[in-house]
Amino acid sequence: MTMSNQSNLRKYFEAFPLKNIFFSDDGQRAFFIEELPTGERRLKGLDSHTETNDTVLKIANAEVLSPENFAGRAIIPAGYSALHNQVFFLLDQANEEKYNLYSLDLKRPFNERRLTQLTHVEHALSPKITDNQIWFLNRQAAEEKGQFNTSLCSLDLTSQNVTIYGSDETWDYKLNYATVRPYSENSVVAFLDLKGQRQKLQLFSIDLQSWAKEPLLPDSMISNGNWFAARPITNDIAYFQSNVSGFENIYEINLQTRALKQVTNLKEKNNCGVISDGERPVLFISTEDLKERTTTTVLSSLNHEILFKEESLGEVVFINLPQALWIRQTSMTTGSIYRRLHPTPRAHFTPTQANMRELIHCTREAISYRSFDGLEIPALLFLPKSKLKGALVISFYGGNDTYLQHYQMFLEYGIAVLSPAVRGSWGWPKAWEDLIRGDLGGNEILDVIWGARFLRDRLQLPENKVIVEGGSHGGYSTLRTMTFPNPYNGIDTSFNFAGGICWAGFADLNKFYEDSWISDWLVDFLGPFDEAKYRDRSPVQHMDKLRGPLYISHGANDRRVPISTMTEFIERLAGTPYQHRVIIQDGEGHGAAGIEKRNQTPRSDVRHYR
Repeated sequence: MTMSNQSNLRKYFEAFPLKNIFFSDDGQRAFFIEELPTGERRLKGLDSHTETNDTVLKIANAEVLSPENFAGRAIIPAGYSALHNQVFFLLDQANEEKYNLYSLDLKRPFNERRLTQLTHVEHALSPKITDNQIWFLNRQAAEEKGQFNTSLCSLDLTSQNVTIYGSDETWDYKLNYATVRPYSENSVVAFLDLKGQRQKLQLFSIDLQSWAKEPLLPDSMISNGNWFAARPITNDIAYFQSNVSGFENIYEINLQTRALKQVTNLKEKNNCGVISDGERPVLFISTEDLKERTTTTVLSSLNHEILFKEESLGEVVFINLPQALWIRQTSMTTGSIYRRLHPTPRAHFTPTQANMRELIHCTREAISYRSFDGLEIPALLFLPKSKLKGALVISFYGGNDTYLQHYQMFLEYGIAVLSPAVRGSWGWPKAWEDLIRGDLGGNEILDVIWGARFLRDRLQLPENKVIVEGGSHGGYSTLRTMTFPNPYNGIDTSFNFAGGICWAGFADLNKFYEDSWISDWLVDFLGPFDEAKYRDRSPVQHMDKLRGPLYISHGANDRRVPISTMTEFIERLAGTPYQHRVIIQDGEGHGAAGIEKRNQTPRSDVRHYR
């Protein structure tokens, strides 16, 4: 890459320095990690207390909250306690993705605001802050490969003592990634996961003294999409969202009587939840017009009296807080903006100080294309404003109109981008999501190939001007696409790709099951562990079918997708006839951190390039 090209790409990284944006429960304070060009990462805050009705919060006015440098660590915000004036994080020591709870005490003088480690467990996750406690889980590997045991714990914010209540080791329903809601002095409620396979979630009351649990929902309500709404339990009433009807909907349960009530009856792609307005619950719902790909956002009372309604281009992402509602409105042709919709007075900010007109290089078209079996695949086609030179198809995590700067980089260089919601895509109706279950690496890969054929025909491009790209699950999908059998179940799958780009992907599903700390993700998509089936769906077993050049980037410390899942594939690339570049990022986890590492080839390890 030339110096001028590096400089051109660097502008995107420097234009979006904000990471890990989160908010106080009342929505009045915004926090984020700012990444400086030097690589330093610092915590900053914005205060939105105001009497005006439409307040613009300027990122340049954000206050640095601590001298602490967050560089070199994986970061997951855990929240802010107004009562204690402390900010909490899940952090590791050096990008090894082994998380513990840490705090920053904002009551202290600035120079004394240093990170304090609060827990020393194997892997802390799912933190929930209440008045004087942080509830969290400790996830530990079991003796059997691919299995985990999880304990429920709490941290007292005054004494900083940790209490361990019990483990799910002998339970059929697992804590897994549950977020608990305190219910009484000696009990909590949580959605537990049958056998830890992410497919059947039941609401349980858990007695903290006896460690006994009791199911609260009828069997007909058990689903893979059961989650608490943002609003806390009030007067024995809990709100949750469920896709048991086939679409996301809000339900109300009285924890004393177990009386269950369906609050909404949505029958279209949507996001929904419940927040608090004093003692009143407030519904928020966004529905998407799949033809025009516009989104309608509505706030209403429980009796559906509309408090706020608007239509916008692109995607609306809810940031669910117990007492407030922030959203992120985003589109590839407009950029992103954060807005507080409730309560009033409202506030908003744009997460960049750059001129967005210089960072948007596409037009946008909502389309669909027919796959191998006649199924219509909804997609977005982004065409470059400059001369068309080629095209890219996203292999997974597509179909959403979200501003992503790395795709704008391609578009600036004349590369069209097709973003398809292939079967199994997340965030779509349950029936669409379920099309992938038990078939990971199967028919959804045909959707990707048919997407490439659509680009070839629509844009009148030769096949060797089309690439396939994806990260994490999408990285696997890229490698699977590039090594896909032809024919497959009697179907011609031929396509002469220009190449594939794989970020943090995996090529060996058996190694993923053995070594990843989210092996249950794989079980959810491909079914219970079956060595032969997992081997057959592994790209490493089909190297002889490789269709073209590859670019691979992977963090050496990645625990979600361990480097062991790629080792044999990378080694065997040397025996293929195709050019390939493999970059192993020393000291990095599931994605590179820092402008320098994202902008240029790192020193760490570049292999097998010819």
